[in-house]
Amino acid sequence: MRAAHPTRRGLAPLFSLALTALAACSSGETAPPGDPVVTKIEGAPADAVTPVSRADVPSDKPATVLSSLHGAVALGTAAGLLAGTLADDPPQPVLLVPDEGGPTTTGAVDVVARRSGGGLLVHGASGLFHDTEGLLVPSPLEKALAGKPIVTIDAFSEGDAEELWIATTAAAIHVAAGKIDSFEVDGATAPTDAAIGAGPGQAVVSAGGEAFLVNFTAKNVTLIATGLGKVHGHDRAEDETIYLATDAGLLVRTKAGAVSLRTLAPAGQSAVPVLGVAASFGVVMVTTASSLVQIDAMSATTVGELAGASGALAIDANGDVWAAASGKLTRFATGAKVSFATNVKPFFTKHCSSCHAAGQNGAPKDDFLDYTTAQERSATILKRLAGAGAPVMPPATSEVLTPSDYAVISRWVGGGLQP
Repeated sequence: MRAAHPTRRGLAPLFSLALTALAACSSGETAPPGDPVVTKIEGAPADAVTPVSRADVPSDKPATVLSSLHGAVALGTAAGLLAGTLADDPPQPVLLVPDEGGPTTTGAVDVVARRSGGGLLVHGASGLFHDTEGLLVPSPLEKALAGKPIVTIDAFSEGDAEELWIATTAAAIHVAAGKIDSFEVDGATAPTDAAIGAGPGQAVVSAGGEAFLVNFTAKNVTLIATGLGKVHGHDRAEDETIYLATDAGLLVRTKAGAVSLRTLAPAGQSAVPVLGVAASFGVVMVTTASSLVQIDAMSATTVGELAGASGALAIDANGDVWAAASGKLTRFATGAKVSFATNVKPFFTKHCSSCHAAGQNGAPKDDFLDYTTAQERSATILKRLAGAGAPVMPPATSEVLTPSDYAVISRWVGGGLQP
């Protein structure tokens, strides 16, 4: 990867719709020159030991974008938004409740963004919308964003702390605490093609084949990867690991800041372009031009052939993967149903109850082996496991869990807290 000098850059504000504009960084703020530290992981995916069953999902409206919606799968189509589950045949339209005099349809959907609370932001030809209680309503941000061609949207955190990172064909936009700021990365050779939240006030932004860490709090930008080519998609896992699907392979940035590039090709050979990525419920899946591939810590496995993949990909609460290719929607049966009695209770017994049952080692006394208690505390439990709350559960001094370790909890919550 080529060197970039300097490696620390500034933000150039274009305009601000907020009360105060973001100040540009000092031109003297630099770091020692050199290449970003990116660990290259080579190796072609292995074939699955056991073939994964697959089924075409009937729909007369081809999906162009996919995402998760409260454990179901949301399908963005030329005719609007659909939602599909194992029980839906075919996927059903998500109804829009318009404002007085406002649009009565989303129009063709081109962007969907999963929110931390399980909902969606949906951008279509008619503007920006969000879901509430199973319906779509116009977003209050639409007036501020009208006329700005949106490429990607990412929602980080939730409630009053939610931040939106939006890439448009002209610049990137940050929305937080009632403020909207538009910015570009100083020195980038092309407009932003993706922006995804990496922490409070921080995002990984890609532009011109490079990836940067934007820090609004410190008001600086650090180059973290080069030579990526086009960015086709992105996602963020429950532990805040960020994935970028690029021409150079799968770029991965952990919450701690480690960056790696998975080429999906034998050592010494050209990387296989990654067209799409989905990371949720402890599962990471990518699509190439011909295959659906599951990504593990240091390995990859081809789940099935997927000729003509569009990059549209989503994972439901059952752990099954939905992918769009050649105008068809296919569900790969990679998951299994999760229940409290069979799957979740044993997890709590192994990882949580030794401290919580008796309130030892500073843990609050909670009987997580009781279904009602676990159900009531489920949202908090998931945040603690994912490190999104304080303190992390279990404490790092006793055990460190990865998303795959606690995927059973993610899928239980996303699947409706089955007893």
